[in-house]
Amino acid sequence: MVTLPSWTGTHDRVYFEHLPFSRTSRQHLPMIAGTRVTGDVQSGKDVAGTAATVAPQALRLVGVGASAGGLKALKCLFEAIPEDSGLAYVVIVHLDPDHESQMAGLLQSRARIPVTQISSTFTPEPNHAYVIPPNGNLSAVNGAIELSLRDRHSPIDLFFRTLAHAYGPDSVGVVLSGTGSDGTAGLQWIKEAGGITIAQAPAEAEYDAMPRNAIAAGHVDIVIPVAEVPARLVELTSADP
Repeated sequence: MVTLPSWTGTHDRVYFEHLPFSRTSRQHLPMIAGTRVTGDVQSGKDVAGTAATVAPQALRLVGVGASAGGLKALKCLFEAIPEDSGLAYVVIVHLDPDHESQMAGLLQSRARIPVTQISSTFTPEPNHAYVIPPNGNLSAVNGAIELSLRDRHSPIDLFFRTLAHAYGPDSVGVVLSGTGSDGTAGLQWIKEAGGITIAQAPAEAEYDAMPRNAIAAGHVDIVIPVAEVPARLVELTSADP
């Protein structure tokens, strides 16, 4: 187990790292403009059957990815999360690895659920939110969230891919404001595993490249304003058998 320091510093800078339900019953999910996003899936990575082989989880886990402009979007998201949805949220953002972060505290000031910066491997709980630390990678493995030192770019794709494998149809991926395309490949894994994939409406994103790239790739089930995401998730998950 890798343990990173519990950061309490004053910096909260976004770090640009990239250069360069869905269960079958959810295929009718409405889009913000009344149409479902479609597109070809071309990844070369086969996760077919993942949803059928993953054991049911004790909770629905929501992975949220953001980069440039993400703090504003995340604040809006957390203001709308109810205290009793039964969902757990894991936030993956591009933070400067050389500076401490106050992201968890900034989000806690807007939230009705506990928000914690991750400092070691842990088991997520319903109605809690967890934030990646600077210089960390997160992976979902056997019901736990494992923390490791960052040794690669695209931390959102990494977490979404492991989330799809660990949670199958109980996985949710949300892509918010950001530059580049981190999260696009990860959403494909979640979508193919039977989970729910959501992108912030590009028109309201401060930086629209991340949600727009995911939508263009055909990996997004729902495109809505970020403030509507929590209510839509409650609606979808409460309808599950």
